[in-house]
Amino acid sequence: MPTLSCAAMPGQVKTGEQVYQTICSACHRDGVAHAPKVGDRAAWSKLIAEKQVELTADAWAGTRAMPPKGGATDLSLREFGGAVAYMASQSGADWQAPDDAMMVRIRAAARGALDKKIRQAQAMRRELDASPIVVKGGKSPAQ
Repeated sequence: MPTLSCAAMPGQVKTGEQVYQTICSACHRDGVAHAPKVGDRAAWSKLIAEKQVELTADAWAGTRAMPPKGGATDLSLREFGGAVAYMASQSGADWQAPDDAMMVRIRAAARGALDKKIRQAQAMRRELDASPIVVKGGKSPAQ
């Protein structure tokens, strides 16, 4: 997947609508890879029910077919949170861009989501390292 860019001038934070237009619309406008289309209240209703903090944190860490940060490696958590609020508000939620207090909660939830992904990846690595490689003849080649 190509890396998307949301670079703003230093010190500037893009609005949720700006982030949606430059990044999120690539998938959320047309439903690419089953992304919920902005404005589709039915598709967004289950996501909105997750609540703003949890949805923002999980999505920022990457979920389902969506890569972390929506594929925009330079996107800040605050900008990402604004975009989630914008899309949800266009799809039936009454959400605003996160304020400082909500950002503290989103950051903590995002840390938890990332920690879970890290633990899963470490378990996969241990499984991979513990699995012998067997080739024809039943021998395990040197690693």
